[in-house]
Amino acid sequence: RVVGTFMIGLPGETEESIRDTINFSKECDFDYLSFNIAIPRANTGLRQEAIEKKLWLFGRDEMDQSGTYAVMGTGSLSKDEVFMWHKKAIREFYLRPEYLLGRLFSVRSWQEFKINLQEGVSLLRSALTF
Repeated sequence: RVVGTFMIGLPGETEESIRDTINFSKECDFDYLSFNIAIPRANTGLRQEAIEKKLWLFGRDEMDQSGTYAVMGTGSLSKDEVFMWHKKAIREFYLRPEYLLGRLFSVRSWQEFKINLQEGVSLLRSALTF
């Protein structure tokens, strides 16, 4: 299986650049995809840049979380817009009819079907909550 990993929410990113990333991800033949939100962790250049550009206005606990939610904007997008685009990217990749049919036809056992169903429900729950 082929997994693609992308990051959104970096300083300077725009709606257009995120849209380009989503479109590129759909052109690739990935079995699975991970869209990650940039998190400016301690002792990184990204944290320093976020502080210098005033993209981050929170405490340290928010900065060092797992990427479950956006903690900074990009300069042209707010942190809430970055989070919205993250959810949108997941939905657009996984809810394409051709992707869903491909996954369905690749199932070779009842166990694999149950695993795919559980993963799909979890993914939908995550991607549809705001």
